[in-house]
Amino acid sequence: MLIVVSDFHLMDGTAGAHHVEAGTFRSSMADLAAYTREAQATEISLVFLGDVYDLVRTERWLDYPVEARPWGSNPSEEALFDIFEGVVKNNAETFALLSGSLVQEFGFPVEPTRVFIPGNHDNIVNEHPHLRRRVRETLGMPPSDEPFPRYILDQEHGVFARHGHEFDKLNFEGSEAYNAGELFVPEEDYTPMPIGDVMACEYASKIAPLVADYLPEDHPNRDRIAERLRDVIDVRPLVGMVRWVMWQVNQVDKSTLTAVNRAMNDAAQSVHELPFTQEWIKKHDKLGWDHADQFQAFLRLLRSFKPLNYKRILVIADKMAALQGGADRYAEAAREDLRRLDQMPEGKDIYYVMYGHTHYARATPLEVIGEPPTERYRVYFNTGTWRPTHRLLLGGDGFASWKELTYTLVFKPGELTSGGAILEYPAIESWTGTVVVGRGRRATVYQPIPKILREQLDAARQQ
Repeated sequence: MLIVVSDFHLMDGTAGAHHVEAGTFRSSMADLAAYTREAQATEISLVFLGDVYDLVRTERWLDYPVEARPWGSNPSEEALFDIFEGVVKNNAETFALLSGSLVQEFGFPVEPTRVFIPGNHDNIVNEHPHLRRRVRETLGMPPSDEPFPRYILDQEHGVFARHGHEFDKLNFEGSEAYNAGELFVPEEDYTPMPIGDVMACEYASKIAPLVADYLPEDHPNRDRIAERLRDVIDVRPLVGMVRWVMWQVNQVDKSTLTAVNRAMNDAAQSVHELPFTQEWIKKHDKLGWDHADQFQAFLRLLRSFKPLNYKRILVIADKMAALQGGADRYAEAAREDLRRLDQMPEGKDIYYVMYGHTHYARATPLEVIGEPPTERYRVYFNTGTWRPTHRLLLGGDGFASWKELTYTLVFKPGELTSGGAILEYPAIESWTGTVVVGRGRRATVYQPIPKILREQLDAARQQ
């Protein structure tokens, strides 16, 4: 039996408390244990399909010189290791749960084998033996400093899975081998730093601390506004952050609006001035209107951000979202992967292709094999996320925020029954939950900053 999860994005807390609590992991593991007992599973693999550790979305990188950051000229291993340990410490209860005995704690029939596939936000762990050892320690895997695999190909369960950032032009530098028809991306293609990771840290993670710096220390909403702006990293897709920021600043006073404008301008300017950015643009700028041109246009507008031109920014942002492919792009990639698998002896009998990365749980039928009543479906599944997510309200006048959780279960032949009959082929279930209110949690719909706080601000200004 396979249990596949992805995109926890556990962080060190400096860029906000953006994570699913350990209690949610605990209750979910109890649910998963029930599935494993019902299937009488004798072998279980718990697959972490990337972006478990978020080593990009942290304000700690801003404490180091640009050249010491992962996209700098002289990246600091010491800083990277320190940030990794900050993630572990900030999520100590969750990692204790994940690395502990799931048999003793939750009643799994056997101890699951843990499998880790790096995503783009924790890709860098594969470059350091020390971090590879630490990942295994924190997930309860046998000791080793061997590199982690980039995919799973499991004929018994009929599954091919990878993180999926390979199909995101802003978060993966691309592979000529894959574009030429190969299934497997060469390992060296995972090494170059993508521009999306740079934007996530140098822009999205920088806005809140800059706004806090630009507001007076006695501003009554200073900390609250900064924390709201840190939430921008959970707006999906990330290019939707402009709409989120605009919704936040429209709720506050003119001085705050001025500080936010300045922060967005300065953060974008700092990204523009990075040697990495200049080199990336030079590398990707081809004849015609390409994704380098779109990125430059978007960055140019952010550098001159004003409330009156934010709709122009949204137009470019929408184009960049389309550039990243959208849900259909990943389904098309899954179909291409199946075609490549069909040409390989070890790729036969694969029914299910799985990616994470997008944070949108999804099931897309791709093909039907055979005739009723013995037909089989080939399906693309996205494994979603375990994160807070901010969704635009109907009508576009605000956001609602909740936590999303997805897990996908794959049963090998003989583990699942249907109508009293044992299924003799791999079967799959994917479950997605949305936690809005419940299990002792508060409602997470964001409301405007209360009027009384605005009145306090006005009174403070008049003194």
